[in-house]
Amino acid sequence: PGTLQGHSSPAAGATRSLSCSMVRAATMAATVTCAASAPGTNQRQGRVPLTRFNLARITTRRSLASTRTGPLVVGAKQQPCDHGDRHRQSRLVARAAPATSPTLSVHPLLQLSEDEISVAVSLVEAAFPGEQLRFSYVSLTEPTKAEMIAFKADAAQVPERKASALVTLESSSACFRLIVSLDESIVVSKEPLAGTQQPLLSPDDCDLAEQLVKSNEDIARLLKERYGVTDIDKQLVCDPWSVHVAELTGDEKGPDEDGLINAIFPVEENGSTADRPERLVQTFLYIRDNGDEADNHYAHPLDLLPVVDLNKKCVVSALMQKEPPLVPMASVNYHRAKVATNLYLESSWRTAKLAPLEIMQPEGPSFSVDGNFIEWQKWSLRIGFNYREGLVLHDVCYDGRPVMWRGSLVEMAVPYGDPREPFQRKCAFDVGDYGLGYCANSLELGCDCLGHIHYFDAVMSNSAGVPYTLRKAICMHEEDAGLLWKHVEYRNGHSEARRSRRLVLSFIATVVNYEYLFYWYLMQDGTIQYEVKLSGELSTNLLSSGEEAPDYGVMVAPGVNAQVHQHMFCARLDMAVDGHKNRVKEVDVIPVRGR
Repeated sequence: PGTLQGHSSPAAGATRSLSCSMVRAATMAATVTCAASAPGTNQRQGRVPLTRFNLARITTRRSLASTRTGPLVVGAKQQPCDHGDRHRQSRLVARAAPATSPTLSVHPLLQLSEDEISVAVSLVEAAFPGEQLRFSYVSLTEPTKAEMIAFKADAAQVPERKASALVTLESSSACFRLIVSLDESIVVSKEPLAGTQQPLLSPDDCDLAEQLVKSNEDIARLLKERYGVTDIDKQLVCDPWSVHVAELTGDEKGPDEDGLINAIFPVEENGSTADRPERLVQTFLYIRDNGDEADNHYAHPLDLLPVVDLNKKCVVSALMQKEPPLVPMASVNYHRAKVATNLYLESSWRTAKLAPLEIMQPEGPSFSVDGNFIEWQKWSLRIGFNYREGLVLHDVCYDGRPVMWRGSLVEMAVPYGDPREPFQRKCAFDVGDYGLGYCANSLELGCDCLGHIHYFDAVMSNSAGVPYTLRKAICMHEEDAGLLWKHVEYRNGHSEARRSRRLVLSFIATVVNYEYLFYWYLMQDGTIQYEVKLSGELSTNLLSSGEEAPDYGVMVAPGVNAQVHQHMFCARLDMAVDGHKNRVKEVDVIPVRGR
C-alpha cells in the first residue's frame, strides 16, 4: 500500500545471472530528446487550484510469479510522441476524498500521501494562529539510518511517521522549519532559519517573480523605450534565477566605467515591510515574436535584468547596458507549429522516414512491484521521491546482499563564464535553487519512455499547502543492454553468448531552459550505473557592445550567444556493500622510473 501509485503491468519473475559485487562509477552523456510539451506550456510542475483535496491511498501489489526472465521482443508498436496539449492536462491529479479514508499501514519510506500532507499542513498552521503562511515544501521526514536498520531487523520497531515543512510568514517574512508527528498529531520542533538563510524557489515563487516584473510600470517603460515592447503579457518572458553573484556596479545616475546602468527603483517602506529580510530573484528577459506562445524566446534575448524582492513583492533594481542593443529577431524554432518559419535552422522535418522500431514483452515484464518495493533479477530496492532530490533509491540489495543504503542526486552547480555585465551574474545550483522534484515532468509512453512501462506517481504540495499528485513522475522498464558475456573456442569454432538486460528507473526535470534526464541502471552482473543526459535549450544572451562574435561563448543564432558554462553534479551514495562499514580506495597506474 502507499502513495507511490503505480500504473502497472502484468509481472513475471527473476532469473539467474552472473554475480559480482562491483559498483560502476556514474557516467554522464548529452542527448537531444523529442519535444513533448504543449505550446506555450510553462514546464514547471506543481500548479493546481488552491483548493485542498484528500486522497485515499491506492494499493499497488504484484507478486513474484516465476523465476525466469520474460522474453523481450522487438515487436510492440511504438506510440507517437505528438502528445502536445495532453502533457499539461494529464500530469496533475487532485481527487476528492471518499466519505471515509481507509486506515492503511505504510512503509516508513513511502512518500507522504495527500491525506498526510493535509494533516501536516493543518498542524503547521495551528502553530501560527492568525498568520498567513507560504509553504516552500511539505515532505516526508525520513527515519534515521539507525531507526531503519532496527526496523529492517524487527518489523515491530516501526519508526514514528513525521513530516517536515518550511514556511514563510506573510506578515514578517520570517521563515521557520518545522517537524510534525503524524502519529501523535503534534508539532515536534519549530526552528527559525538562521541568519540570512532563505528558502528555495518553489514553482509558485518563480511565477510570482515573473508577475512582479510584468506588473512594474518602470520596467514597462524601459521595455517600450529600449525595445519597442508594448504587449508585456504576451511578448515578455522572464526566467527566474537565484542571486549567487550579488555585487552591483553603477548607480541610478548613469553608467559605470563598463557601460552598465544599475537603475535603483524606490521601494516604499512601511511598518509591515521595512524590517523584512531581502529575498532576491533576478530575471533574465526574452521576448516572443508577435507574442506567439509557440515562438522560441531564447532566440530573442534582452540585456535588461530586473531584480525582484519576493518578500517585499517589488522590483528593487534593473541592470542594463548603456546603449540599447539590437535584439536578434531571426526565427529559430523547434515547435512543430513554427518550424516552417525558420530562417536559421531547417524549415521542414527530415524526409528520410525511419522504419518502425517496435518493442513488446508478450509475457509482461520480469520485475515485480509492491507499493514502492521492487524486485528484479536478484535485485531488490525501495524507491522514494521528494521535492528536492526527485527519485531516491533505498536499501538496494543484490542476491540478498546489501549494496547501497541510499542514493540520490543532491546538488548541481552550473557556473557561467561570460565576465561581461550583466551576464556574469548567471550561476545556478539547480537542485537547491528550484528542487528537481518540483521540476519533474509527467512522462509519456512512446516518447519519454518506451516498452512495457510501470509508472510511479509523486505527491507534493504548492505554496498554499495544497497537495497534488504528479502522475507518471517515475518510469521503470527493462532494456536490452547488448552482450553480457561471450566466448568463442577458437580451436573448434564453438561460440557461447549471453544477452544482457538492465532495469531502468528514470525521471526527467525541466529546470527553466534545460531538461535533465536522470537514469539509474541495475545490471544483471551486479553493477549499478547512474547516467545524466542533458537536453532542452541553452540559456542565451545578447552579444556585448563591441563583440562581433562571442569571446566567452558560442554563436548559436545570428546575434545570440550561448555563453560557456559547466554542469557539475553531486550524487550522494551511502554505500553498504555487504554491510555499513565501507571505505573507498582509489588505484592509479603511474610510471615507475629507474626500473
